[in-house]
Amino acid sequence: MKRPAIASMTILLALVIVWLPIRAQQGATQAGAPQLNSAYTGPSPVSKRLDAFVPITGDMLRHPRPDNWLTYRNGYSRWGYSPLNQIDERSVKDLRMVWSRAMMDGPQQVEPIVYNGIMFLANAQDVVQALDATTGDLIWEYRRELPLNVGFTTGTVLRYRNLAIYDDKLFMATQDAFLVALDVRTGKVVWETKRGEYTDKLAATSGPVIADGKVITGSTCAYSSPIPGRLLHHCQRRKHWQRDMAPQYHSAAWTARR
Repeated sequence: MKRPAIASMTILLALVIVWLPIRAQQGATQAGAPQLNSAYTGPSPVSKRLDAFVPITGDMLRHPRPDNWLTYRNGYSRWGYSPLNQIDERSVKDLRMVWSRAMMDGPQQVEPIVYNGIMFLANAQDVVQALDATTGDLIWEYRRELPLNVGFTTGTVLRYRNLAIYDDKLFMATQDAFLVALDVRTGKVVWETKRGEYTDKLAATSGPVIADGKVITGSTCAYSSPIPGRLLHHCQRRKHWQRDMAPQYHSAAWTARR
């Protein structure tokens, strides 16, 4: 069945949008500051910040600065609340788009991580990008080679919600059932560990969580192949424990839940 044109365009033309107050930008222009947009090709100050990247600590995750967004829903309480107050009912009318960037085609449910002016963005199809949050310019990109039709095999259709950041690494639970650690400065793979077999319909639509220096990742799967959640050390990919969070298919617990 052919999809409606509007729905297709929504998927194929998904945009990341950053807003700045018009008045603030006008003030910067009057002061002689350069106009930056998505076509900006000059040297990016963010690349220098990546060279001098300050590793993320557990205390920073527990008590993030207001101008950063370091975890999914901004904190362990998962409120999704920001204490920033520059945009309110009076200033919202002065907002306009300052840059946009096309994302990979597929369902977009992701929430970016922002740290000291750097945006770490996951796309559908296991593409991760580091962007200058001021200009939208690409700093680096990681693209994972995925098996054909992996999203339909697992049932996720390539949906994904979040990355996790800790120390000097970004963590992603991949569509082909791996947990991958990327170097935040370069996007290169530091380590990866296999979580299971994606052909067993094992998948993850939510990203990892960091707790006490450990990476916790859960998995969703078919009733016929329940796979346990896992906890790993962020540096050594050493598995600390795993726990089956779903009853075995046709077990007494499964039957009772049905």
